[in-house]
Amino acid sequence: MVRMEQTLLRTLKVINDSGIAAAARMLSDGRVEVWLGDAERGIRTSALFSRSELDDAARWVSESAVRLYPRSSYARVSELISGWVAGAAQQS
Repeated sequence: MVRMEQTLLRTLKVINDSGIAAAARMLSDGRVEVWLGDAERGIRTSALFSRSELDDAARWVSESAVRLYPRSSYARVSELISGWVAGAAQQS
């Protein structure tokens, strides 16, 4: 498995572990469909990516989870990490 696939799969696992449904599937034309949703509302958003854009897919699904589920544990942890990174960058 290449690094880009691992990044997407790890991101999906962390999002799922926080209680948000997230998945990806390979389409017959070689593109990858990534989606986010929940039991209450079903699929809330989805996007298509080429195999060479899997890092973009991981970033998209992460940003979408934070935007659509701002009160989730995933969003809270993501915002904490972003704050730490920004603080470290300012100190450099």
